[in-house]
Amino acid sequence: MRVETNTATTSKCSSYRGVRRRSWGRYVSEIRLPGKKTRIWLGSFGTPEMAARAYDSAAFFLKGDSANLNFPELAGSLPRPESCSRKDIQVAAAKASKRACDDKKGSDESESEKRLQWWFEKEMDDIVEEVIKEKEAPYHLSPRGRGV
Repeated sequence: MRVETNTATTSKCSSYRGVRRRSWGRYVSEIRLPGKKTRIWLGSFGTPEMAARAYDSAAFFLKGDSANLNFPELAGSLPRPESCSRKDIQVAAAKASKRACDDKKGSDESESEKRLQWWFEKEMDDIVEEVIKEKEAPYHLSPRGRGV
């Protein structure tokens, strides 16, 4: 009996829930909102573990104890979003993936790991800055909306 596997499918799969591999090697994570068809994009990551931790943070917040997590032993230490907004969930997911990167980091860091860390910190800073701007921005109509 011969079992055939589709290499196109297996190359894009990940062993982690909520994580898939892009054809160029990056790992991405997203989660579907409970009871809805919409998804929250959690980000693009250098390792499947980082993407899996991001997923776990969002899943535990959205689904509670009934969430199927990739790392259930870490449930108590996952960052929690400040609110149910997409941005807050994304920020918490980014923090969770950064912890995965920090946990993996040892005293012997390769050059590619250092570049990945730099890129990730820059990406997270951009997300946090965007969230802060949105919270501080006054909600008002543009001049066109006011009929000026």
